[in-house]
Amino acid sequence: MVFMTNVLSGFFFVAFSYWMVIVRTRRQVLAVVLAGVLVVALVVPPQAQAQSRVHPLLPDEQRVRSP
Repeated sequence: MVFMTNVLSGFFFVAFSYWMVIVRTRRQVLAVVLAGVLVVALVVPPQAQAQSRVHPLLPDEQRVRSP
């Protein structure tokens, strides 16, 4: 999994760098930057955060228990 992530990151860096070199206008630069930001935002999943219990701030006796 780590190897594939490194390969895809390297490919993205090379492709993004290539597109930044070949653009001619400010509009194309903006389009390439926005495409790059969207790819990074959509491809990279958010980190999962573990949760030890449902109400971590309340002591056990204050939690509402369902019947």
